[in-house]
Amino acid sequence: MSEDKTHSKKLMTLSFIVSSFATQPAGLITSLLLIEIGLTFGVPVGVTGQLRTVSSIIGVFVALLLGVISLRYSSRSLLLTGSVLLILSAIGCAFAWDFASMLVLFSLTGVGVTLIAPMINTLIGENFPKEKRSRILGLSAAGTSIAFLICSPLVSYISGLAGWRVVFLLIMLPVSIIGLFMAFIGIPKSAQIRKPIGINELLSGFKSVLSERSAVFCLIGTMLTWTSFLGSLTYSMSFFREQFLVSLGWASLLLSTMALSKTLGHLTISSLIARLGRKNAAVASIVSMALLTLSYLFSPILWLSVALVCVSCILAGYMHSSVDSLNLEQVPEFRSSMQSLSYAFYTLGGVLGAGLGGFALVFGGYHILGVLLGIFGIGSGIVFYVFAREPTN
Repeated sequence: MSEDKTHSKKLMTLSFIVSSFATQPAGLITSLLLIEIGLTFGVPVGVTGQLRTVSSIIGVFVALLLGVISLRYSSRSLLLTGSVLLILSAIGCAFAWDFASMLVLFSLTGVGVTLIAPMINTLIGENFPKEKRSRILGLSAAGTSIAFLICSPLVSYISGLAGWRVVFLLIMLPVSIIGLFMAFIGIPKSAQIRKPIGINELLSGFKSVLSERSAVFCLIGTMLTWTSFLGSLTYSMSFFREQFLVSLGWASLLLSTMALSKTLGHLTISSLIARLGRKNAAVASIVSMALLTLSYLFSPILWLSVALVCVSCILAGYMHSSVDSLNLEQVPEFRSSMQSLSYAFYTLGGVLGAGLGGFALVFGGYHILGVLLGIFGIGSGIVFYVFAREPTN
């Protein structure tokens, strides 16, 4: 590989990391500042929390639509469009005049993230050799965890000085602009060129994916996996604050430590996949993560719960990258459609994790929550192990 081509691949990889980073500040801001946003608009926290719910639901529908339009428009164009929507959402949320406008403007984030994440994976599949894809996927996914590590303390500090609106302008907006710039210069126009296709061919991607038994079960496994992990992530800080009376400051520090742990998993996954293969790495990490999730929610000792949840986050990094890597190779001729569907099922898993997890918490407490999330995770591992196919080409 020539020096110029090597430099181009490194710049493209960096643009993926930055773009992944840019998808996270909006969710982080709303997670930490729901109370302040609700007070501004005179709505309770439970209602304010629907910002993320509505955004996620819209993301599911956009992801399904993306499986069709990605056959006509290039992944680069769609990724850049997503970055522009993040910029518009950041500005809009900062100047929202009531909760209804905030709901609409924040939903642009759901559309933007849905355009960016699947297209990153598609571009990796199209532009990197198979033996390097797992490493690039891990680096790209690490950008999401690094965002939590860096932005968590900044959100708390800036909001304390200037309010939640300024956080959108000083964190989400510049990060989104940088993400757009890096994607524009880092992904060449020649990275992926779409051939013109007719209207009757637009659904061919969906048909091909859904006709592949292994691909369908990979989608189901993806949903179950993220139901388990995102359910745990949604309620983990509440668990530590309620069960062990951990302060908000220490909870923020723990969240950063969990993000660092997941980043470690992303950065070391390629060696695990090289040894075990995509399928076995996914199954091992998913089941182990589920068992640790079950364990930390049952532990009566603070330091043990902290240790268990941090190790589970390392395994979540393994899980994230290995599942992405496995899904990426299922239907190579229609990668963009497969990735769009994967993101739809990922988002649906998040909705189920938060919704069913909340139901379990209300009616059974954290022990029942742990059992439920553990069952989803172990079930996901079984689905991947029994029905998923390890790509051989």
